[in-house]
Amino acid sequence: MAVPFLYSANDATNDYTKDGYGALSGCTTLTCVGEINGEVTLTGSVPLSRPNTDYVVNNNIIKVKINDTQDPQIMRLYNVKKSMKDGLVTFNAEPIANDIRGGFLPKVKTDGGTAANAMAQLASEAIPPIPDRFSFASDKENLATVELERVSVLQALGGVEGSVLQKFKGEYEKDNHAIKLLKRLGNDHKIKIIYTKNLTGLDIEVDTQGIVNGIYPYAKLEGSEDDEILEIEEKVVFFKKRYDAGVISAVDFSNEKPETQADLLKLANDYLSSNSSLNEPTVSAKVDFILLNKQPRYKDFVNMETVGLGDGVDVFHPKLATDMHARVVKYEYNCLTEQYNKLEIGSVKSNFLDQIANQISEQGKETDDKLGILQQAQKEVSDLIKNPAEGHVVVYPSLADPQEILIMDTTDVNTATKLWRWNSSGLGYSKSGYNGTYETAMTKDGQIVADMITTGVLRAIDIIGVTITGAMIISQRANSDYKIVLNGGNLNFNRGDSNIGGIYPTFSTATGNTNGFAIIKSDGEIFSINVEGTNGSVAVFQVPADSNPSNVKYTLSGAGTVTGKLTLNVRGVFKSGFRISDDDTAGVFQGSDRNSVWMQGNNVNIKGNSGGQLDLGSGNINVYGNFNAFNGSKNAVHVTRDGMRATPAYEMAESYLGDLGRNFTDENCQVWIPIDEIFSDTVNTDLPYEVFLQVYDNARAWVSDFKSNAFLVCSDKPLVRFAWEMKAKRRGYESERLVKQNVDNVKVAEIFEPEKFKEKEVEDIDGNVEV
Repeated sequence: MAVPFLYSANDATNDYTKDGYGALSGCTTLTCVGEINGEVTLTGSVPLSRPNTDYVVNNNIIKVKINDTQDPQIMRLYNVKKSMKDGLVTFNAEPIANDIRGGFLPKVKTDGGTAANAMAQLASEAIPPIPDRFSFASDKENLATVELERVSVLQALGGVEGSVLQKFKGEYEKDNHAIKLLKRLGNDHKIKIIYTKNLTGLDIEVDTQGIVNGIYPYAKLEGSEDDEILEIEEKVVFFKKRYDAGVISAVDFSNEKPETQADLLKLANDYLSSNSSLNEPTVSAKVDFILLNKQPRYKDFVNMETVGLGDGVDVFHPKLATDMHARVVKYEYNCLTEQYNKLEIGSVKSNFLDQIANQISEQGKETDDKLGILQQAQKEVSDLIKNPAEGHVVVYPSLADPQEILIMDTTDVNTATKLWRWNSSGLGYSKSGYNGTYETAMTKDGQIVADMITTGVLRAIDIIGVTITGAMIISQRANSDYKIVLNGGNLNFNRGDSNIGGIYPTFSTATGNTNGFAIIKSDGEIFSINVEGTNGSVAVFQVPADSNPSNVKYTLSGAGTVTGKLTLNVRGVFKSGFRISDDDTAGVFQGSDRNSVWMQGNNVNIKGNSGGQLDLGSGNINVYGNFNAFNGSKNAVHVTRDGMRATPAYEMAESYLGDLGRNFTDENCQVWIPIDEIFSDTVNTDLPYEVFLQVYDNARAWVSDFKSNAFLVCSDKPLVRFAWEMKAKRRGYESERLVKQNVDNVKVAEIFEPEKFKEKEVEDIDGNVEV
């Protein structure tokens, strides 16, 4: 049995030529289902007791052979579930190529070149760019422009309207890191599947319903009276093949303006030649090899095991009387036995990533498709009315007393189950008898009731319902080019054809799944949340026009309240002021160009408009400007054997600085004491200063002279020891003495009687917290 191998989630560094984490042996199931332009999904299970099951986790990578035509494929695990009850690990995996969903395209418009160029441009413009290990190629030669907004690269390839697949057509092949858009997958084989009764494991379905057997050509003759119709003598022109369920379709050639029956016949024959597909049935086949290998004729299908996705084969069914060509569109592969379990043969769908890529026609002609829906509905109802089922028209209750017109499936009103009923109150259809429920109706008071309504333009004041499904819903403001467009799950705000913003789903870069939504404004536009006033609205929150991903800006205005934890990871200027508090009693800091509170790392800086500044950080507190302590002392705190003790600062009536030291007089009973140069920078010694002496001998000492850089100490004995202390006025503050503070009585009460002031303040405030 084949064995897969496991690798880490880091695709960029894995070496897939080696065994990675090791083999995942003992899998109980391991199958892969693939479909042209559809998903490729690996599904497996393995007992918990097997080696390496610890590495079977979401986002890790598994390498395994998933079909007979490709090398082993690298696939990313998801939806991993471990059940202790069952003893199993179950998992799914998808091609590694789907990792390109991690690239996001805010807005892209390709250069109108080939598909290969378009895919390369998508990869390079993605955010982040698609890694170089992924390659893109195509053999498609047609030119087209892909223009998309807010999609992943994976969606741009084929998951949304206007995608690469829709514009260029083709079939995708994902081969590990290589992504190719090909004209077609596979090759044609000389293999024929022949329908045989009672052969379990082979189902062939032939659908001939609605096949056109022939046409009734006609044309309205211009200028004729009563809209005269030109028709051919035979009335109908048939295809060579006719089917029991076939229909005759009327074709109007009025635009071609035929003048004779011969002209009309030629137009009809040309129409049959160019529309031969109308006369071909659709064929599909399902080959179940698990069931077939139990059948005696299984050897007839052995060659089928060599075909791959996109390969063509011939299918024969007695009902066809000829071979029909079809292709392998889906497979189920047993990755353990490396054999197909099932093959599905039929028509190719363009449904990459389960999206219908051909919802609108080539080159984005949405209008044509919308009209096509209406035209198809018109054709269907025309066919019904032109080819009515058997019915009975009855005037009820009698011709003598005509009250209603009934069109019934029987002649008796008591036995009829399906009927139309038309009277003075309205027109209605019932499929449950004369007195039943009329599910389709049009009444005299203006009501129309119906299960299905198809229309080209619907004008309405109110639409009341549960679900509205459509490609696009547009609401446009009267006399304006402003409109709201709901399209593909996106809500766009447009000015004319230009997008100015919208509400869009957001996607996980890891899984590609939606994880929320975002309001996104276009470059150069404004987004705001306003409140309405008498003179217009005012913005409470606004993102300005020049805000962009590299320079994000916004404005928040007005008073507000924040409850809970608020984390600000910003730098900014508070020009009007702010309050930081846990109640309404905290002070308000008023900001200006010179006022600021600056916080970064471990540092805090508070600056006032008069030059005062406080710095806190790195273990220091620095004050610039005057420092006043109200209702408290300035202390140094020390660790002592009896706890932490504070020593109050020494205060004076004037601003003095001091210095002290020891010395002794010489043999001449004197000594000059020099004033420290650095200390002299801080005080003004040109003004009188004071020196105090303490003698440590049985002698006497005194200061006999003062100079700006020294003072002279004399004694009555030689070599007398003494201590000195000098006090001089602080430079720049020589005239200050008991400076009066500008504090009113209210502030004095707040400072010296805080409890009484707080009680009074609580009575005055309104309880609101300003921000």
